[in-house]
Amino acid sequence: MPVSSEQELRDLMGGLEGVSSARIALTLDTARVYVRAGGVPETHADFAVLQRLYAAHLLDAGGAVGGAIASKSVGDVSESYARGGMEESSWLGLYRQIRAQIIALRGRIA
Repeated sequence: MPVSSEQELRDLMGGLEGVSSARIALTLDTARVYVRAGGVPETHADFAVLQRLYAAHLLDAGGAVGGAIASKSVGDVSESYARGGMEESSWLGLYRQIRAQIIALRGRIA
C-alpha cells in the first residue's frame, strides 16, 4: 500500500528537527484516516502524497514547525504574532487541489 513514511514527511518539511518520531507517526496515522475518509483509498497511486500533505498541514497548524512570526517594538513595548491554530496552510491547499483532481477523474472514469 502506498503509505507515507516518517522520513518522507521529514524530507518534505525540511527535517522537522525537534519533532519526535512518535509525534510524526501519530500525525501520519491521523492523516491516513483523514485521506481515506475523504474518499481516496490507500491503494491509490497518490495516497502517500495526500497523506504527507495533510500530515504537514497538521504539524504546521499545530505549531510543531516554526511558523511566520511578525513583531514590532516601540520603546519598551513589543508585540509578536505567530501563525498557529487550524487555519488553512499551503499544505492543506495543495492537499485539497490534488484530492479534487482525483475525485473529478474518478467521476469521469466511472
